[in-house]
Amino acid sequence: MTEKKLKSLERKCYEAESKLNHALADLANAASEILGFEVIADICNGSEIEFRQVDKFGSVDDFDCIRMEGILSKL
Repeated sequence: MTEKKLKSLERKCYEAESKLNHALADLANAASEILGFEVIADICNGSEIEFRQVDKFGSVDDFDCIRMEGILSKL
């Protein structure tokens, strides 16, 4: 293992994280449009996508959890 190889692997991780964050933001925007209120999308510990409502102060309720099935039922 070389420093160059290790740095290359690190860069790939940061690139993957950036792509994931952009995809989650796009998904949250679409879900917000369907629901009629702002939500964020996040990956939970079980590797599932969960949505959480954003309040008028921009805070996210950690105990609020909307699953994809709930959003799909609104379509």
